Amino acid sequence: QALGALRGIVASSRSRSSGDRHRLRVLCVGLAGGTVPAFLAQLLGPDFHVDVAELEPAVLEAARAGMGFQETPQIQVFLEDGAAFSATRSDRGDYDCVLVDAYDAAGQVPQEFLSTRGPFMNSLANGLLRTSGGLVALNLLPETDLGPVFDAYRDALGAQGHGMSFSIRADG
Repeated sequence: QALGALRGIVASSRSRSSGDRHRLRVLCVGLAGGTVPAFLAQLLGPDFHVDVAELEPAVLEAARAGMGFQETPQIQVFLEDGAAFSATRSDRGDYDCVLVDAYDAAGQVPQEFLSTRGPFMNSLANGLLRTSGGLVALNLLPETDLGPVFDAYRDALGAQGHGMSFSIRADG
């Protein structure tokens, strides 16, 4: 579903006149093996750019060594806390899409991506996404209580006039 929404954003951008087109930008919070940003760059083509905020240098090194991940002109990695990184771009409307796939050492999604307080939610509320639509997608653990999470994101995105949420449970 998230990929379908992202394809809609791509189609909308490509249907604009050349003077109105912008380069699609995605923020990935969390790199893991690097497969998501690499897949998106391949799928969406040259009018696409992804910034990745990854806290742990060891994760970047493991993605490079174990998964063959490479930064390209379309994919730039910042070794920085994702919430702090987003706060530096919060009022610029830099991104068409924000994908959160971040976990702490205990295997839990950090609280700043789940609650109404903190720099990440503030950055969403202050304009991290472009004003003409956008997508936020989270990879959450199955036991996550989605009610408070959806409330937090609805409140943050509602400040910019965005809002709609859904959940898809993927087994496996």
